[in-house]
Amino acid sequence: MRLSLTAPAFPTPTKINLVCFWLFEIPLAYVLSITLRIGAAGTFYSIIIAETALALCAMHAFRRGKWKLRKV
Repeated sequence: MRLSLTAPAFPTPTKINLVCFWLFEIPLAYVLSITLRIGAAGTFYSIIIAETALALCAMHAFRRGKWKLRKV
């Protein structure tokens, strides 16, 4: 029952996380660590880069303010 109260706010964070992790962080880790032969450091760099991108996307979505218009 309690999940239904958060349902309007659920899609945006989910989309941001899916894009930043599955479509950005994992391919970036592969490119940096294997293709560019950086090794494990490339994986750690991809985490830093992707989490920074995630934070920027979340800030943008929050500042856009569409969440204020939702009725709960």
